[in-house]
Amino acid sequence: MKPVKKPASKKAATPPKNAPCVRHGTAAISRGRKDKAAWESCVKDFVNRSEKFVIDKLRKEKIVPKWEGATCPHCNEGVLGPLKDHGEKKGGWGHRCSRNWCTRHVSPHSFHLIFNAGTGQSHPTIADQSAVFFCAVAGCLQATTRLLLKKSHKEIEGMYKSLHAARATHARLNEPKTKFGNDVEWADVEADEADWAPLSKKWLKGRNVTFHTDGAKSYKLKQPGVVHDWVVHQKKRKPVNGNKKRYHDVPEPLSAGAKKRIWVKTGTQITDGIWRELRRFVGKKKAVGSALVKQKVRSFQWMHWNRGKDLRHETGAMPHDVWQKN
Repeated sequence: MKPVKKPASKKAATPPKNAPCVRHGTAAISRGRKDKAAWESCVKDFVNRSEKFVIDKLRKEKIVPKWEGATCPHCNEGVLGPLKDHGEKKGGWGHRCSRNWCTRHVSPHSFHLIFNAGTGQSHPTIADQSAVFFCAVAGCLQATTRLLLKKSHKEIEGMYKSLHAARATHARLNEPKTKFGNDVEWADVEADEADWAPLSKKWLKGRNVTFHTDGAKSYKLKQPGVVHDWVVHQKKRKPVNGNKKRYHDVPEPLSAGAKKRIWVKTGTQITDGIWRELRRFVGKKKAVGSALVKQKVRSFQWMHWNRGKDLRHETGAMPHDVWQKN
């Protein structure tokens, strides 16, 4: 009798150490320390400053446009002159139309999505509006801004609403540019609380993505170019590598195409973090589906896209982008 050879034992594949939740690009929630973040400007740059100083700073940061040589927005025929001080009764610092029958005054922040141009003692100056604007962009609560600057609650509320509206418009116009996956490498995509069937055909089909979800049955519909893994939310915390975690986030191998294995970290930790931040941003006691909630959700979307950046600079580029698309 011939001796029977035992089959060679296959060593179990070992997962890589410190496998990230997102293998490409950047994580959805920034882990940087906010106490070490630094912007080019601060709120003291706008408090008790002259109108000319504030205008020059806003123009330098491209938050308000430079109107010199532009077509007059009132008559659409004349050309606006250089920035000059025309006196308080005639509008202060601004530009004049060259047409004799027009000669209208245009302030640096006229027709702005966030700032309001006007005259009179009851109207806030551009310096006051800039200070409120900085607090709004920095994420201060409206009540905190009112205590810091001693401004009217109506002025502060109007600035915050205008900022959310501008962000929402910008996010809505740029959302069609979003692309999940790069069609070459296998990229990670997480989803939660979504109608999987129609969204998968539009956004994920054939794009070489690893799709991370929970254990809902609706996510188990197969699509070409999509490798799916899901986790089941446990009622009790179970120890994983000595730590008690509710979700299974140990790296696991997935088959991606012919004879190819990739290691991914299962779970929906990034998406769960986004939901937590979104709930905190929207606040409590808001009517579901209301215009205010939709606007704040879009505003949060814009902040998510620009996480880790100088939000004043990004806000400066935003209004011009919106004007061009409108």
